Amino acid sequence: MKAQVETTGAMTVRMTTESEHGVQLRTLSRALQDVHRGLLEVSRERYELANGPVRSKGDLLQLLLHDETFAWLRPLSGLIVEIDELAARDDAPTGAETAAMGALVQAFTSSSDDPEAFGSRYVALLSSEPRVAMSHIGLRDALAGLPKPRAGVGTG
Repeated sequence: MKAQVETTGAMTVRMTTESEHGVQLRTLSRALQDVHRGLLEVSRERYELANGPVRSKGDLLQLLLHDETFAWLRPLSGLIVEIDELAARDDAPTGAETAAMGALVQAFTSSSDDPEAFGSRYVALLSSEPRVAMSHIGLRDALAGLPKPRAGVGTG
């Protein structure tokens, strides 16, 4: 966020505004949080089929942090934190940084040769889990609203 100072006559007003790129990154973060929520629900249901009910949100948090079944979701949690930190930085994120973050999210959520990679598992769930597919629509829309990386800038 940037602080603006506006002087009108004898009165000085301090207004806080957020950069366009900060808004775009916050929108991206919210979309990824929705994706994370859907993936967590699916993972919890599958865990409970094999292991019995998860009794509380605290138990679910402990599983998310420490159980191998949920380990594949941890990189997504880290990516959300990284986006939030960029959006909250004192100096506003640039268009290039915002575009680079969008490209990172796009690559992260894409299938790869490794079937255990986050993107591969995510793409597989898109076709079988309606909740995940619905949250993906929001993610796709958030990504579409980001600036596009310029050729040769921030790549490689």
